[in-house]
Formats: sequence, structure tokens, C-alpha cells
Amino acid sequence: MAVFNLASCNNDKANIINTAKSVSAISAKTALGLPKVQFIQGWSTERVQRLQQQTAKALDRSVKFNDVVYSNQNETYLNAPTMIVIPAGQYEMGCNKKYKICFPREQPPITVKHSTPFAVSETEISEADWQLCVDDDICKRKGELVDKTWTATHKFPIVNVSWQDAQIYVKWLTKKTKQRYRLLSDSEWEYAAKAGSDDEFNLGNILNCNQEQYKGSKNNACYFTPVHLGSEINEIKQYKANAFGLYDMHGNAWEWVQDCWSNSLLNTSSNGSAYTLKANNKNSKSRCSFFVTRGGSYAGIKRQRQASHYSMGRKSSSYGDQGLRIARNL
Repeated sequence: MAVFNLASCNNDKANIINTAKSVSAISAKTALGLPKVQFIQGWSTERVQRLQQQTAKALDRSVKFNDVVYSNQNETYLNAPTMIVIPAGQYEMGCNKKYKICFPREQPPITVKHSTPFAVSETEISEADWQLCVDDDICKRKGELVDKTWTATHKFPIVNVSWQDAQIYVKWLTKKTKQRYRLLSDSEWEYAAKAGSDDEFNLGNILNCNQEQYKGSKNNACYFTPVHLGSEINEIKQYKANAFGLYDMHGNAWEWVQDCWSNSLLNTSSNGSAYTLKANNKNSKSRCSFFVTRGGSYAGIKRQRQASHYSMGRKSSSYGDQGLRIARNL
């Protein structure tokens, strides 16, 4: 599991820098038709989805879409992961007063503004998505599922993926589609997970342990109970999506984001961009060893899957409950 002792990583706050680059290349003409950036926290699902639909219409695309990937192996065109349009907006990042449990890293909450829309994969990247990159001899085969089943439909999230592996995948997908794919920033992930809600979970403050294939314990934690073919990880899209239409933002597999780990939420940029650690003033290459992971997994307690919760992993390490979700510039 991608969980570390926070004291083991003492980041140099002075060297944490804001990447400060626009995450989307929206044309000036298109931007004029986009909805005004609003503080969307506490909105109803219906109101969030209206904003999402208005944004997609202004971008002249559907809320849900696929780019095309050319497969060298089959000499055919195949679909890239299904992406969901996420509207621009402001929200409160971190653990707010409604949460029952807050970790030090999540406080105090800060307001972050995402000034341009972007797209997020509807689900965690699946085995089928990953296999296209494997077929191109770019990505590595990441081993069997926990139950040793490699299904024909590949409906499980890919796991045992390091942060470095994730970078290889998004670079490959960018090249194959001629669109800018990447990992989400830390703030983008939380913004997408909350989907206008100010609750602990994107489907409300109460996480249904039975629905999530977990069982309740005496301390109200949810622990994984194997129910599907002896496997610990569930197939994607088994449960209700959040208001944006994103599945499995809580549990199943941890999801890498772009950001270097830091010990304070106050280091987060107000514009939602990712952070890195500069090697020195003349070298902008990151010297991070640890990166942020989000969303929790099957192997953990309920509070680890709050929308505000963080963990971290070493960039070269892979774990049996660690996958990824991706973003795309619009």
C-alpha cells in the first residue's frame, strides 16, 4: 500500500515552486462563450451538471468523449480512455468543519481557482487502456490481478504502476492522440472528486460500506471484504458516479497525481497548478523522490478515502493497490 510515515519526508518549503502555467489552451474566442468562473462548493448535483453541460457546449464537444489511438499491433484505430469535461470553478480545498476527522496535512482549508476547464478520465485507467501502450512496446506489463485473472474484457483498474510508469503512459497517449494528456494536479483531483460537494465523500458524508463492498467495524471504519472472484480490486464503474460523472474516486486503487509531496496544504497554489522541487536555480528539473497519491484503495480504512485525504509514494515504487487517473487539456 502506498502509505508512508510523514516524518520520513522533510521537504524544503523554500524550494517548492508553482509551475504557474495554464493547464488548458483555450482559445480567446472559445473562452468568451464559457460560463463565468464560480465558487461551486455546496452546489446540488443538478446545478453542477448544468454548468458542466454549458461548458461542454461552449467547447463544442460532448461532456463525455473519446480521442482515437492508433494501434501499431492491429493497424486499426481504437478509443483512448473516456474523458469527462470538468468546468472551471473555485472550491475549498482541504478538510472543512463538516468533516468528522481531519488530518494536519489537510488544514486549514484554502480556496483554489481553476480558471479554465479540463478533462478527467471517467474511471481509473483500466487494464484495457494500459494494454494498448503495452502492445506498442512502450509500457511494461504490470503483472496479474490479485486473483491471477487476466480477463478478456480488462475491466479492472491497472495497478502496480509507479509514478514514473504513469509518466510514460501519458506521454505515449499524448503522442498517439496528438492531444495533451497528463496526470491531474493535486488540486484538480480534489476539485474533480468533490464535484461541487462540501461533504467528506463525493456521494455524501456517509460512505455505504456494503455498497462499496466493505464491511463495517466497531469504530465505523470500512475494511475490504473479498466478494468478486476472490479478487481484492473491483471492476471499474460498479457503483454510482459523482456529480461530474466520475467513477471510483473513493477506494479501489490509489491514484497518482503530478505533485511532489509537501507537508503543508498551504504550499498549494491558488490557481490549482502542480508543484515540483527545483534542483537549483539553473536547473528546473524536479528532484522529488515522493509524489502525492489520492483516493484511497481497497486496502485501508474509511477515513483514508475522504476527498481531502492524501498519501504519498516513492516515484520509482509500485504497489498492488496503486493505479492512476489522467487529465487532458481542452
